[in-house]
Amino acid sequence: MTKEERAIKWFSKVDQNQDIDLKTKMKICDMAAMIMLLIIFLVLAIELSLLVGLGGIDVINAATDFLNSISQGRHTKMARIPVIIAGGLICLPLFILPIGLAIIFRNKLIRSQINKIK
Repeated sequence: MTKEERAIKWFSKVDQNQDIDLKTKMKICDMAAMIMLLIIFLVLAIELSLLVGLGGIDVINAATDFLNSISQGRHTKMARIPVIIAGGLICLPLFILPIGLAIIFRNKLIRSQINKIK
């Protein structure tokens, strides 16, 4: 997706988007993307530090042992596919909160930037 496509897509959910030119929309989207990235990394770091700090090392070791046991004895490309799927499902709960918060803040940030311009 190009910057122009991203600006059009992100601003499609905003009511007052016809008054702003594409270049300004692209600048707002660049700023929002950087803030989203920062939010994702900060929330993920907080989650992981809480997991490790509250004794989550045992959970991580159990998940690793489970993933290793899935492909035990098989070393083909087809044997890795179940490990990839299971690993993705195990890690999915860690990424739901950071991405959800980033999307919520993206919409609020875009609306606040539009209000500053007007």
